Amino acid sequence: QGAPARARDAPAAGPSAEAAAPTMRPRRPPGSPWVESNARHLPKPPAAALDLACGRGRHALLLLDLGYEVVAVDSDAAALAALRQRAPDGARARLSAVEHDVEAAARRGSPWPPEVAGRRFAAVLVVNYLHRPLLPLLLDLLEPGGVLIYEAWASGNEAHAAPKDARVLEERVLRPNELLQLALPRCEVLGFSHGPLEDYEGRDCVKQMLCARLPPLAPSAARPGGGPAAAAGGGGA
Repeated sequence: QGAPARARDAPAAGPSAEAAAPTMRPRRPPGSPWVESNARHLPKPPAAALDLACGRGRHALLLLDLGYEVVAVDSDAAALAALRQRAPDGARARLSAVEHDVEAAARRGSPWPPEVAGRRFAAVLVVNYLHRPLLPLLLDLLEPGGVLIYEAWASGNEAHAAPKDARVLEERVLRPNELLQLALPRCEVLGFSHGPLEDYEGRDCVKQMLCARLPPLAPSAARPGGGPAAAAGGGGA
């Protein structure tokens, strides 16, 4: 009985075969199921997206793969270097990996780096990070129709966390319905969850998760000259 055709017809390996093989970039690490499943709600690219406290950038890489211009902010220079290295060659021009400590900057005045200050984004992502004074500022980073996706540890996670000072735990854990209270009444809530789960890194935890959309501009406001008078319209007989 002969070998299967696939094996029999395979070319012999050698320098020429190795030279012809394409260079494969590392596979993008899997992201949070919450982020992956809610990415369908994001405005279509081309558009700008912000990944705040991005770490090594698994979600920034997802946004790049989807076609967005990405601003990824973190205080960890080594993590940002890893993100730059993992970004696809063809997408690096769309990535701004910004080393910036938003908490230290907030104590000096504005938390945002120049790449963020004064801008509006189609998408803002925050995963596994909470600095409560920033919460009220996040919606102001969204353009009309923009989407906030947020995921962080929540009340009840204390049972899974390493022993820490109670004050530190309270500062870094979302309170019940805290993200809902952030989103309402300004946003349409597209998804919300608070409960125990195994996260994308295999850890048992309790998380609160939100996907919310800022309303788009009314058609009258989006048209040139579409101010209050235009919105009211001319009276007809």
